[in-house]
Amino acid sequence: MDFREFSDVERMESFADSMFTALRKNKIGNLIIDLRKNGGGNSSVGDRLLRYITPEPYMQMDKALVKITPLTKKLMKAPDIVPTFMFWEATPDQYIVPRTADEGHYDGNVYLLTSNKTFSSAGSFAWAFKECGMGTVIGEETGGMNVCFGDVLTYRMPVSRLQCSVSFKRFWQFRADENNIHGTIPDIAVPAAKAMDTALKLAKKSK
Repeated sequence: MDFREFSDVERMESFADSMFTALRKNKIGNLIIDLRKNGGGNSSVGDRLLRYITPEPYMQMDKALVKITPLTKKLMKAPDIVPTFMFWEATPDQYIVPRTADEGHYDGNVYLLTSNKTFSSAGSFAWAFKECGMGTVIGEETGGMNVCFGDVLTYRMPVSRLQCSVSFKRFWQFRADENNIHGTIPDIAVPAAKAMDTALKLAKKSK
């Protein structure tokens, strides 16, 4: 699966159902997901895929720090939002649950290919994948960090007219430790260019 962009939730829902149906029907026991050129997007797209392969409930981001200032409110063009500073942490009952066997859960071997260009939502996807033991991560440490900033607002400086951006949320990826900040560390570290060959060799050995 050449996965380059986290966009279009409904399309991913349809694609994932079709792909995993074909894998089961053809008794294909190995799946390679390639995130090496994925710069992120909408994390909900990744959840549509992760539910088919996760062995346990999870959340890609289970904590967040939100700061909304008068400037943030103005940039959001949301007059009803009240400036605030708050911390949110998910509880287990809010976690996303795996699909059941009847719903098409995939029990084959899954290999995830990463690079230093695997970023943002692709990085949180890779982190949840490894944290929950969904398969084997092959390649390079992801470019995104396990504690990171997101939900970016853009604006233009009034004098220079330079375009700037500012984030108003800090996220913690699933069970991340803020004292040990890094990207997703691969189980098998190889240059990104060699990740596919490495995964194919492992898939052939598993037959």
